[in-house]
Amino acid sequence: MYPAFAWCGLCFWPRWVSARTRPSKTFGFSIRCLVQVSGALFDCRNCSVTFSFILRQVSQRHTAIFADTIPEGLTTTQFATIARLYELGSCSQNRLGRLTSMDAATIKGVIARLAKRDLAQTWTDPEDSRRLLVGLTDAGRALAERAFPKAFEITDKTLEPLSERERAVLMDLLVRLR
Repeated sequence: MYPAFAWCGLCFWPRWVSARTRPSKTFGFSIRCLVQVSGALFDCRNCSVTFSFILRQVSQRHTAIFADTIPEGLTTTQFATIARLYELGSCSQNRLGRLTSMDAATIKGVIARLAKRDLAQTWTDPEDSRRLLVGLTDAGRALAERAFPKAFEITDKTLEPLSERERAVLMDLLVRLR
């Protein structure tokens, strides 16, 4: 009559459906999920224990540490762009977007802001006039060299509450979720 399990609409974990679970007109099955956090059970309707809420808090903490530490007010997307260009030398704007996990509109805006600050430059590919190439200026390369040590410091500050083993496990799990 009802499936053996259904996905909770709040915490997105599969939950077993009991005989008393009734269909809800709005949300499918109304499932009462209990989530175990540090040994205590919480109702998943308490948003402070849902995966997305905790992930957002960690991201906000990391972004604040990044903003306080990185030189010259770079954003995370600007730093990612500069780091990739430093590594590659130059490449097409399209490829750079893929390598930094940014869509076409976002990478275009990031490059425009970096170019306005004389950190990056663009030019038309001589072999294909439809392709726009991007590279760092001397000022961009110098900023990258100053920013790289700070990036390691940012990672250390973000992961400070964790042991070395916990850091390795977290990185493994994040790579699997990517």
